[in-house]
This record gives sequence, structure tokens and C-alpha cells, in this order.
Amino acid sequence: MTAFESSTLFDLLPIGAYRSTTDGRQLRANAALVRLNGYASEAELLAAVKDIDREWYVEPGRRQRFLDLMQRNGRVVNFVSQIYRHKTRERIWIRENAHVVRDANGDVLCFEGTVEDITESQQALQDLSDSERRFRALTEKARVLTLVCDAQGRISYASEATRSMLGRTNASMVGSRLTDWVHPDDAAAVHDALGAAARDEIADGEAIYRFRHADGSWHQLATLASNYLQEEAVQGIVLNCRDATERLRAEAAERALIENESRWKLALESAGDGVWDCDLLTGAQVFSRRFLDMYGLTEQDVATTDGQIDLRTHPDDVARRDQARHHPLHVVQPVVAAVEGEPLDVEHVADRHRDALRLGEPGRVVVARREVARVGGDRACH
Repeated sequence: MTAFESSTLFDLLPIGAYRSTTDGRQLRANAALVRLNGYASEAELLAAVKDIDREWYVEPGRRQRFLDLMQRNGRVVNFVSQIYRHKTRERIWIRENAHVVRDANGDVLCFEGTVEDITESQQALQDLSDSERRFRALTEKARVLTLVCDAQGRISYASEATRSMLGRTNASMVGSRLTDWVHPDDAAAVHDALGAAARDEIADGEAIYRFRHADGSWHQLATLASNYLQEEAVQGIVLNCRDATERLRAEAAERALIENESRWKLALESAGDGVWDCDLLTGAQVFSRRFLDMYGLTEQDVATTDGQIDLRTHPDDVARRDQARHHPLHVVQPVVAAVEGEPLDVEHVADRHRDALRLGEPGRVVVARREVARVGGDRACH
């Protein structure tokens, strides 16, 4: 019996302590190791354990790895393994430290070591690893660009969407600052957004920042920042970014179109023309005051009776009217005015507009009509 075994420290250690032979027989076990293996006494444990290699380690060959290290170094340090509680066969994780005990001639007598149950910490590491894998799986497959950075904007992670969205590798962004990639005029806003996220302030929706593409152009990314600084699997502020460049361009084009149409309608109204604006997709119609006056109608008439205008088209001109709605052209179209019941010629100008937000599909038709009077058998505009 060694001095260590005979000391009270051996029995009072809060972690397992043992002595075993090189061929895998258990010689001694302290109280903590007895409890770890599910036994009530050292004698019960020693009687039960016949072969540490086959009976203790979960992974085949793990005992041989232990012996190889002992032979090469004379000791093992932080040797982490999954084992069975010998009596219950429950799987647990342990950390083992051991050394070779030699006699006066230098021959190996046995191994002495300690065993610490690290199941909880090992499970926490496994949970963290699983969480990281799930996080990467979600971000790598998503169509949005995900960035993780600290409160100062230092990027620690960038998803694969950097290639499709910014023409860059994700590795080229890791380690840099977020402000290295955004437009200088947006840098202050980005800094403020990171600070707000770190303080757990809830953002009012996405913010638009301009990010530099590898080709030198600026892409407008709709960005939402969330605080995961305290999440062990992330430890950073997560930014989810969608490329809003094309959508914003289309919206700008639509606004410009509406503004131009407003000016055009105003010019027509000033010239005495009547304007009829029809949304081909929703069926919504808007009539100018002059247009209704030309037909002797009120807003209530067109709101309650569908097709009032079409009903007043001369039968001989229905085909030309329908053609005018589908092609930008001018036609002179006789109609019957409601106020007099007499034929009244009007010039019908149809302009079909393509919808910028619907991939160029025809979305609206705008019709301008002006009253035309007959002079000497020919028509002349009033």
C-alpha cells in the first residue's frame, strides 16, 4: 500500500481515485469512485470489475489509447472519455488523470489516478455544438445575409449569402468592421443601430443601409439587428439583411410614374380634356370632372351603374373603342351625349402603362377624350 492509499486524503477526495493493474484489474477504489460506479462499498466494486477495457469504456480501443499514452509519457492528463457506471450501465463522461507507479528497479507496478464526473459540462458543450450547427444550417441555407458582430461592429460570422448578395466570400468579411462595407453616409446610423440593439431597444422594423458590392456598386440592404450577446452559441449582435435594391428602384420608378401622370392629367384638364384612369388588375376607375361633364354624368352615376360610359358608345365604334384600350393610338369615336340625346364626336386617346412592380405587365389604361365639333363636314377640336 502506498503512502497515498494509506492517507485520509485517498478516502476523502471528492473525486474518484484508484489503483489498477496494466492488464485492467481494479486494485483499489476510494469512496467517490465507488459511488460513481453505482456500488455501496469498495469490496463490492473490486469483486465486480474484471476487465476495465471491456467493462468501463464506451468507445472501443479507448483503453488502448490510455495504455499507449502511459507507455510513451508515463502519465495521462485530462483524458476525457465516455464510460459506463459499472453497476447500472448508465453512460457518463469523465476526465481522468493518471501516472505510472514503478518499483525500485523501474519496473511498472500499477497505475494510480483520479476520475472526475464531467457529464454536465460535457453535455453543455454538446448542446452548444448542436446549437451552433443548427444556427449555421439555418443561416447557410437562408436567402438572407446573416452577419454576427460585437457591439463595436467587428464581424465574427458571415453567411454564404455574401456571395450572391455582395459578390464576396464570407471569409473576406470576418474580422473586419461592419462600417468597412457600408456607405460612409450610413456609418453613423449603423453605429447607432448596433448600440440600440446592445441595449435591447426594439427597432421600428428594418433599416435600409447601402453595402458595397464587389463590383463597386451600392446595394441597399433591409437590415434588422437583434441582440444575442448573452447567448453562448452566438455571443454577438445578429443582423439579418435582405437585398431591397430592385424593390426600391421599382418603387422609385412607380412614384416617378405617378408624379408624371399627375402632371399629365393636370395638363389635360387645363386643356379641357376629360381623363379616365382604369386599373386593369383591380378594376378600379377614376373619372375627371371634365370627363363626366362631357357625358352628362355624375360621380354617383358611374359609382352605381357599371358600364355607363361603354353603354354610350355608338355600336359602329365598339370594336375601335376596345382596340384603343389595348394599343396606344388615337381614334375619333362618335358617342351619344346623355344631356341632349344627339350624336357628339369625341377624340379618344388610350395609353397603356406597364406596372413597374409587376415585371412590366400592363397594369393600367389611361384614356383622354376631348369633344370634337363638326365644321363643314370635318371634325375640329373645341
